[in-house]
Amino acid sequence: MKKIWVKAIPWKKEIAMAALECGVDALWIPPGMGQEVKKMGIIPVVSEDGDLILGRDVVVKEIREKKDEEEILALSQSKKVIVRGGDWRIIPLENLLMNKII
Repeated sequence: MKKIWVKAIPWKKEIAMAALECGVDALWIPPGMGQEVKKMGIIPVVSEDGDLILGRDVVVKEIREKKDEEEILALSQSKKVIVRGGDWRIIPLENLLMNKII
């Protein structure tokens, strides 16, 4: 299932509000902005002090080689993983998506 998160870092209320109006699934915000977001509407917050805690519930991993792909697949069993990659010709995103589905 697709989920769309908007990273509102640095914080701009206008961007967060537009994201909410468009129906995003979560907002990734700087620490300390959770109360501001809660005033705007009910939506999960990704932050060091949010509903989804960076490092605990959500991890950011860079993919450079095959072993990174394997690590990301293992982590995805218990956490949400944000994948950063530079050269998608080396390890296609499709490898991760297909392994997650199977």
